[in-house]
Amino acid sequence: MVGGQAEDRTTWGMAGNVGGTRILVSLTRLDGSHFVLNTDLIEFMEATPDTVITLTNGHHFVVRERVEEVVRQIILFRHCVHVGRGVHGEDR
Repeated sequence: MVGGQAEDRTTWGMAGNVGGTRILVSLTRLDGSHFVLNTDLIEFMEATPDTVITLTNGHHFVVRERVEEVVRQIILFRHCVHVGRGVHGEDR
């Protein structure tokens, strides 16, 4: 979400949606650039008030999304993995 409006990320390929199915967690840096985060590497997140994500390797990312939005994306991603959605949204 940027500026209070949801952003369409379908053109990102694997970084957002493919055919309407979420397959990875995509985030926005404060400068507006987008990246995909490997959520298995998250050690913790905090709102300072910006959202700061600290990885297990010590790297930090400051993102526009609120902590609650990042958590929501992680839950959706993991749900897709556990119910058998493939990388491109196909059923197993």
